[in-house]
Amino acid sequence: MAVLKKTPLNKVHHDLKARMMDFAGWELPVWYTSILEEHRTVRSQAGMFEVSDMGRVWVTGKKAGAFLDRVLTKPTQRLEIGGAHLCLMCLEDGGILDDLWVYHVGTDRYLIVRNAANIEQTIDWLSRWSG
Repeated sequence: MAVLKKTPLNKVHHDLKARMMDFAGWELPVWYTSILEEHRTVRSQAGMFEVSDMGRVWVTGKKAGAFLDRVLTKPTQRLEIGGAHLCLMCLEDGGILDDLWVYHVGTDRYLIVRNAANIEQTIDWLSRWSG
């Protein structure tokens, strides 16, 4: 059995008696009280979601924005520096490879934050299309 990776908040989750599970090789909380109670709380008040397990990829260079506009579903070059949007990375047949956040962090610098379960597939896909 493989050892699960732990986020910086792992001990906090355990101290709060979270029900933990394996998600893409990470030990992450599923819930603290019950799914229904937490659903109601998020819908009526607020909720938090740890993102320490999510993958990050930097895309940089003079053609970074144009490249991302080719492989993502929203026009990334239109983002102001400091702006971000949620978008999709699709396969050739229109299927969805991943949903992800793209941040325009500086001139010709973008940060992609994606789901931990698809880290390798996302990197492979970007590498394939980067030329």
